Amino acid sequence: MSDVETQTPAPSVATDLEDERLQQGQALGDTLSELARRVRAGDLGILPVAAGLVVIAIVFNSLNSIFLSSGNLSNILLESVPVGVIALGIVCVLLVAQIDLSVGSVSGLSAALLAVLWIDKGLPAALAVVLALMAGAVIGWLYGQMFNRVGVPSFVITLAGLLAFLGVQLWLLGTKGAVNLPFDSTLVKFAQLEFVPKWLSYVFVIAAAAGLFAAGYGRAQERRRAGLSDQSVMLLAARSFALLLGLGLLVYYLNQTRGVGWMFVGFLGLVLVMHYVLTRTAFGRSMFAVGGNPEAARRAGIDVNRVYTSVFVLCSSLAALG
Repeated sequence: MSDVETQTPAPSVATDLEDERLQQGQALGDTLSELARRVRAGDLGILPVAAGLVVIAIVFNSLNSIFLSSGNLSNILLESVPVGVIALGIVCVLLVAQIDLSVGSVSGLSAALLAVLWIDKGLPAALAVVLALMAGAVIGWLYGQMFNRVGVPSFVITLAGLLAFLGVQLWLLGTKGAVNLPFDSTLVKFAQLEFVPKWLSYVFVIAAAAGLFAAGYGRAQERRRAGLSDQSVMLLAARSFALLLGLGLLVYYLNQTRGVGWMFVGFLGLVLVMHYVLTRTAFGRSMFAVGGNPEAARRAGIDVNRVYTSVFVLCSSLAALG
């Protein structure tokens, strides 16, 4: 036999293991080692945010012992929803390397429009909500047209919008300056008084942990079929259990008083929808492509102008929703 015929075949190695930039830890120890390596290299990820939240919690609770109480944390979760919804739109604009400075004014204008149409003009609440959301979408469409057709930078357009729509809001409200919504209305109850039943909140926690495991397992299967390394079932189970334990303790603590608001659950659902859009749809991939290199995206067949317009509309609509 020739030397070629007697050679022992090389062991099969996952493709990405040949490039350390693509490697993915297959066990819990690998993941912890990779995290430590990134921290030493200066890639801190969400650690500064987590540390900042811990510092805020310690300082504020030292000033007022009620800050970390169950009832106050429930209130904070509800109060964070409007800002969180607006932030989702800002993320989309930043992904295409643009900016929207007017989201606060657009949000205030939409709220004023809703109140005036509903209370002062007597329109049904549902119709007033739809018209307020449409107003936000129209504003985003105008931004897109000025950016694409006239070439005005998004910084300039939205800075003008910040001032202009704030003035329109003040004009709508008039000398009274505010419109009180009926406290017993469905909209106000949803925003302040509707909470998830305790048993259902724990069901949501279990579903979240199971969903994390299912998503991770599905991704591991895809990587395995592609010849790439994948995370072990033990690691996926450990992550899911950590989420189950953490969320379970938080929900248990919140349930000692008011519990988890339905509005916050709706916000989490919106976050999941946006995550799916950004990571699993052609539109989401187009946003990343346009933000990375608009000319390369255009040559790849992406309608760059349409992506810009869609993102501005999405941002202003989320501002109105917030």
